[in-house]
Amino acid sequence: MQTKRAKTGFAGEYFIYSQLLKEDKNCFITLGNAKAVDLIIIDKNKKAHTIDVKSTSTLMNNTHKHPDFDPSSGKISRWQLPISIFWQTHYANQNKTTYEYADFYIFHNIHSLFQNIIVTADELCTVMHRRIDQYLQNTNSKEILPKHLCNWDVCDYCFHEFRQYNNWNKLT
Repeated sequence: MQTKRAKTGFAGEYFIYSQLLKEDKNCFITLGNAKAVDLIIIDKNKKAHTIDVKSTSTLMNNTHKHPDFDPSSGKISRWQLPISIFWQTHYANQNKTTYEYADFYIFHNIHSLFQNIIVTADELCTVMHRRIDQYLQNTNSKEILPKHLCNWDVCDYCFHEFRQYNNWNKLT
């Protein structure tokens, strides 16, 4: 039996796949559960790019206290990402190592089908490293304790400088 989370994930992956096909992108879907690459897109130079689709059906208040939040928006999308992979590549981590991120990440909310946020791996790292910087500053720490290496929330407004919905051309 599939969990609600697994169903949301599959629904998002198939929806994004269908949108990419409508945009005439040369795209392939990978099947299975617990995989890092959901879609593969082939560009005009026949180079493959990996895409990780993050889907949610969860809404939240402005708990991150974003100053550019528009209260008339109501609740906003919330995704959970494992902070450990971003701490692994963070400049303040004394044991910093590399991590093989997907080329692109697409954040999809099943309640707002046509407001998909598309970011590169570098853009996502910028957002998550900023969250780590805030955590280290707020806790007056130099590292993230193992008990805090869990899933952290990210919302629509966390992507404020990259939040251009449905920018499918970014994928070429």
